[in-house]
Amino acid sequence: MKKLVIPQQEEIPYLKTLLFIASADETLTDEELAFFSDEGENVGLSSEEIETAINWIKLKKEPLESIVKGIQSEETKTVLITRLLELCYLDGDYSLPEKSGMADLCILLDFDLKKLRKLESNAEFSHRMKLCKCQYNIVQKVENNNVQFFRIFQTDPVRILSSLSVCMTVL
Repeated sequence: MKKLVIPQQEEIPYLKTLLFIASADETLTDEELAFFSDEGENVGLSSEEIETAINWIKLKKEPLESIVKGIQSEETKTVLITRLLELCYLDGDYSLPEKSGMADLCILLDFDLKKLRKLESNAEFSHRMKLCKCQYNIVQKVENNNVQFFRIFQTDPVRILSSLSVCMTVL
């Protein structure tokens, strides 16, 4: 079932680029592999095409510069950058090396760096909203069970307080 609208000739380069960037640390976790299988299905690739792309990237048979040449449409570039930013924020931190890597990728894609900054801003806002929702759920639990909140607070008070501060900033 195809959910993302990406031109057919760009489906494999799109998935390979995601895989290439994610495997920069030389590892692909089971969770990452499941994510990429879902992403491949979302763009309309068969399970065989997805597996071939994953194996191709694991063996590093193609340089990134060559892979991204297959991505021409602005829409695909925007979807790709957006999804990569979501991946960057999964660990809660969009680090300086990740920012640098995203800028380098945008240069390879001939993607406007001003658009990247806007997408980065959107991704950060989305991440903060998710934190707020998480904190809202914790506050709801507090109202229902103060003991549970205090256990969470005792294990990681800095995260709780900084996330609440983020929520107040956003609100």
